[in-house]
Amino acid sequence: MSVQRRQPGRRFHFHTSLQVRFRDVDVKGHVNHAVYFSYFEMARCEYWMSLFSLAHLSDIDFIVVHAECNYLQPAQYAEWLEVYVAVTGIRNSSFVMEYEARSRRPRRVVATGSTIQVIYDYSGDQTKRVPLSVRRKIERFEKRPLSTAL
Repeated sequence: MSVQRRQPGRRFHFHTSLQVRFRDVDVKGHVNHAVYFSYFEMARCEYWMSLFSLAHLSDIDFIVVHAECNYLQPAQYAEWLEVYVAVTGIRNSSFVMEYEARSRRPRRVVATGSTIQVIYDYSGDQTKRVPLSVRRKIERFEKRPLSTAL
């Protein structure tokens, strides 16, 4: 799958903060590579729940179908990270989110990543189109058009 890449100068309009926990690190004290996907997941869920005023995780109506992460610098135990997230493209039934995990001190990007999600009808066990109201709300929040034909 190809993921749309963030263009230089694009701003993130949403982020969440977290502190690296003991269970997140490997024997060298670095955040384990797989843990970044959990950090991205946390930011993704908080973004969606905040944007659509959802009260429960079960109200989220998408599933991740592709995920990737680029490891740039190690993050350490007890370090505070800011995990930024943005929707960077919307297709017929899917949308792309991009992430940037930044250390607070020293300020540096430790990882970047992206995911593709599909809107999913759990009762019908199938994907469905991204509703126009969802497209518009995301585009208003991201302050730019995001729809791409596919």
